[in-house]
Amino acid sequence: MRTMNSQNANRAKLVALFSLIVVLNFQSCKKYEDGPLVSLKSPEKRIVKKWDLDDVDGNLPIEDLFDQVDVDAKITDWDITFDFDDDGDFTMRASYTMEYTYMVDNNSYTYPYTFDMRIDGDWDFNSKKDEINIDFNASDYDDYADYRNRDYKILRLADDEMILEAENGAEWTFND
Repeated sequence: MRTMNSQNANRAKLVALFSLIVVLNFQSCKKYEDGPLVSLKSPEKRIVKKWDLDDVDGNLPIEDLFDQVDVDAKITDWDITFDFDDDGDFTMRASYTMEYTYMVDNNSYTYPYTFDMRIDGDWDFNSKKDEINIDFNASDYDDYADYRNRDYKILRLADDEMILEAENGAEWTFND
């Protein structure tokens, strides 16, 4: 005959085993590297809003452009928003304050410059909904490869935070 302690111990083992299975199952089903682990909202419901770029680990697109055209400029301030509409429309607004440095007669000069832009386009998820494709409409910036079609890997898509990995490997953290 089993004792009460033996039954409680077996019950505790079963609960622990069940908990482990549930945790491992959620881990293997996690869609995005940085979460969230579980969300009651679909990715479409979470992404549709205006997102403010809060932090960049790597280059901004305009810095990649500087490298392409060999410009000696440094970004001193920026304000970038991505606005995803539920009908597939997309708007990027960017304001960059930068310092250009140039040489004249062996003298170096630096001056500030502010550059504002707005580019419209369309967005959609890939079939797994782990990447966003943005197809920019023809614009004044059409000559720059950075402002045509862009794919972003989604590292995190929560209600209030989104982390995207750009094609250049930079991680962009957005907040709503």
